[in-house]
Amino acid sequence: METDIKRYTKKKTVWSWIILILALIYGVSPVDIVPDFPFVGWMDDCFIILFAVFNLIQFLSENKNAGLSKFAKLLKWVIAILGCVAILLLLLVGTTIVKLLG
Repeated sequence: METDIKRYTKKKTVWSWIILILALIYGVSPVDIVPDFPFVGWMDDCFIILFAVFNLIQFLSENKNAGLSKFAKLLKWVIAILGCVAILLLLLVGTTIVKLLG
């Protein structure tokens, strides 16, 4: 039983590292959800990287510090929700500006 729990925890930690690496690759890649205009276009990169960092913190601290793990989990989902709302608002504003100018 104990080895199953350790294996499961190790698997979650490995996946958290993979998610962080993919988020960092996304952050430096030229392909983005929102084009890379100064500050505005970097928002999606920041939200995705922060989500991955807090995801990793959550799983690394799960067995050592339950309070930190819960706080990281809460922050992870707050960042995910705020990121989605911010990106949708940016796309809405961008679409409105294009329609007004076109």
